[in-house]
Formats: sequence, C-alpha cells, structure tokens
Amino acid sequence: MKFIHASDLHLRAAEADDQLNTLRAIVALARERDAEFILMAGDLFDSDHDANLLRPQVRRVLEEWSRPTVLLPGNHDARSYGPTADYGPQAILAQEDVSRFDDLGELPLICLPYQPERGLSDHRAALDRLDRPAVVACHGTVYLRQWLGWLRQEREDVGDYFPIYPEDLKDLPIRYLAMGHFHRRFYHTTAPVLCCYPGSAYPMTIRETGVRSVALVQLEGESSGQVEAVPLKGSTWYRSIELRCLPRQEERILDRLEKALSELSPGARPVVSVTGYARDEKALREQLEKRLRPFGGPRPRIELFDYSGLLENAFYGLFVENLQEESDDRSAEPDAVTEKALEIITLGFSRLQKGRT
Repeated sequence: MKFIHASDLHLRAAEADDQLNTLRAIVALARERDAEFILMAGDLFDSDHDANLLRPQVRRVLEEWSRPTVLLPGNHDARSYGPTADYGPQAILAQEDVSRFDDLGELPLICLPYQPERGLSDHRAALDRLDRPAVVACHGTVYLRQWLGWLRQEREDVGDYFPIYPEDLKDLPIRYLAMGHFHRRFYHTTAPVLCCYPGSAYPMTIRETGVRSVALVQLEGESSGQVEAVPLKGSTWYRSIELRCLPRQEERILDRLEKALSELSPGARPVVSVTGYARDEKALREQLEKRLRPFGGPRPRIELFDYSGLLENAFYGLFVENLQEESDDRSAEPDAVTEKALEIITLGFSRLQKGRT
C-alpha cells in the first residue's frame, strides 16, 4: 500500500494561483511515485467560504489525477464536504463521523473528521471493532512524550483540537496514524504507532520556513512500514535570512543580503530580519525594502539603532573606526567579541548622551 499523505494547504481566494500550483505539485508527485491515492488530512481550504469559491478550480486539478484523492475535513474546512459538494469523480469525501474505505489498498482507511469538542476517545468504541490493521487519519493534536518539545510552540500558532493521548491508541490495530493540523515542519515517530505530521503544504506564516514536503507512505505485509518526507518541487516556501549590522558597516549588510538572495532556490521567498546599528536608519531601511520588494515575501523585520548622533563624540568615533580597521585587516566578518564590544560601547555612550550613568 503506497500513498501520499499531505495536509494544511489552506487554500485562500487571495492566494489561489500560487496555492493551486502547490496542489498541482502534490498531484504530480503522486503520479511520479505511482501512489495508489492521495490523502489530504484536513484544512485543504482556509475556510468554508474559500471552499465555495475555489471548488471548481480544485476539481479541475484533481481531475488531472486518475486515482482517488481522499479529503478529510479539518477545523478550518469542517463544512466543506457535504453531500452536494462536487470535487470530481475520483474525490472521496470523509463525511461520516467514522468514514471507512476498504478499496483503496491492502489496508482499510479510517477517517475521523474534525468535530468541535471531540477527540479520538469519542471514537474508541468504533475503532475497537476493527477486524484487521488499518490506516487512521485525523486532524488534531497527538500528545506524545517525545513531541512535547515542539508541541507547545505549534499549539500557540494554530490552537489545540481533537486530542489524542497515548492511552487512546493502546491495543488498537493502527498501522499508520496520518495526522494534520501542525504546520511548521515534518514530524514523525514510530512509537507507540507509526505516526506523521507532514507539515503545511503551503506556508501560512513566516514561522513555517524551509522547503515544504508531503509524506510518501509505504506499508507492506506485517512490517512496520516506511514514511519518507518528499519535498514539493516548485512550491512556494520561506527561507529565513538573519543579518546583523554593526556601526560603519552598512555596506557589508547590503553585500550579505545580495549574497543570500543570489543563493535562493526556486520557489523560495526570503524572510529577512535585520538588527543592529545604522548611521542613517531611514535610508538603510528604504534600501533593504526596495531590494526585497521583487521577491514577494513578507516585509522585512528591521530593528536598527540610529547611532549617527553618537559620532559627535570623538572617543566613540575613534573606537568604532579602530574596530572597523581591525575587521578589514582580517578580511573577515566581525567575530562575537568585536560585536559584543560594539554593542556595549554603543549602549554606554547612548546612556551618557542622555545624561544617564
């Protein structure tokens, strides 16, 4: 049994062209890897309203794929898959509280659509009746000990829905637990069951950096199965670029930005953060924003201290100039000691200038 497991595309009318290209990339990957079906584990759409607007376009994309696509409702699109919703002849909609599909592969697929105030424990009786191992798909939060480190940050971004606890999984014949809801990156584990969050197929926030991926799942016989993170070719993704500007080194920060932009891969949009010091904060900010505008990413986060007034102090100017000369002689980026020294001296002279000690 081989299939593509994706989630959290969050199609929105405002970004439909770009996001539909990601859906096409998922379909193309499924075709390339000869998958038996595609499983979208919730939040294909950002809202039910977006689903109504974009359903015809999604239907056309899914009709390019001759095999089934299973659509599981998530918390954002819980009402997007009613009995009259037409996603094409090969689309399978998980409309029931417990939707079972037996003809997709070697194992049955059990889909548990998102419902407010419910979790896996509410479906335990139905799952206890499983007569053989199965793939189970949900959209929510799996509370596993090994995932507690990143779970808190993810929950702060997207909330906490459809809880699944280790005791809920005990003694269930689940061969693979296909999850959706968390966005930042690909997470998977083998204990207590083989389980995976593929991450958002399209980035919704600047925290979702890195190439977006889906899971290629292969389950054979009684073996534990394999899950592989497969990058989506040509899909949009965010690359984080963090730059630190030191006094009298504004040109260097622009050079470093140019180098980082020249190394961007296809589909990458820069998420730029610039901190530090500028002799002319306004001018440097305008230069940075102008250079980044063609890339279409989010506005850069620029937090600069304008040190131009401090240069009136001869001692401060001499100190900064000497540090710059030392850095130039070494033909290297300022080291941590140099940077910390500049930070301390700049802060100190700034306080003196304001009459503080």
